[in-house]
Amino acid sequence: MQIEVNMRSDSTARGLPRAVLLDMDGTLANSEDWWYQAETEIMADLGATWSKEYVAQIVGSSLEYATSKTVADFGLPISPQELGRRLVSRVCEIGEASKVPWRPGAYELLSLTVDLGIPTALVTSSYERFARIVVKDAPPGSLTTIVAGDHGLPGKPDPAPYLRAAELAGADPSSSLVIEDSFFGVRSGMAARARVVHVPYMVDVPPAPGLVKIDSLESVDEAALRRFMDGERPQGDPYADGAPNLRAT
Repeated sequence: MQIEVNMRSDSTARGLPRAVLLDMDGTLANSEDWWYQAETEIMADLGATWSKEYVAQIVGSSLEYATSKTVADFGLPISPQELGRRLVSRVCEIGEASKVPWRPGAYELLSLTVDLGIPTALVTSSYERFARIVVKDAPPGSLTTIVAGDHGLPGKPDPAPYLRAAELAGADPSSSLVIEDSFFGVRSGMAARARVVHVPYMVDVPPAPGLVKIDSLESVDEAALRRFMDGERPQGDPYADGAPNLRAT
């Protein structure tokens, strides 16, 4: 029995990721819909019309970046800080009154990582208060680490969130797997030089060397985790010289 435990804990020796680092909104949970509801309500209160086409430009970015851009683009009569405060308060109200809407295959993937002895971390631009609404309903033993948007790190697309998550999980970024749905998140993971899998939700990210694209987490099993780690390793942010025009899905 002791031999079995040791074998299962040595994920790297079995060709598996040393850690799996996952985005939350749009990747693990349909919580982007909660954000969209909160944003639409608050923007309407401020006399502005919100749209998914605009969201495609900011999805996955830090709250500070998103609110600053929104206030400037719409000419809102409040500060970015006040807009952020209202958004976080409202989205937490929505989340606390709702059941976590797991993305297809997300809960099963987290359960698989627990069975395989692979640590998982939640790496989100959302604030920790909101992240814990999702984490409390995750499979026991999963998402034991949270790196959130209010932890004082540079936001995505900077590599800092994923570098910190790998460190807390006890893994080198190059032996870690990042799973993301957004352009900002994909850039962050690739800049950290982790293996990166893109699962489109609100935005389709253009192909890049080292980026794996899948349609759904439902297709991710133990063999798929090995294939992801066998692929080309990113050598940094492939989009650093210029962001492409992003298309809402």
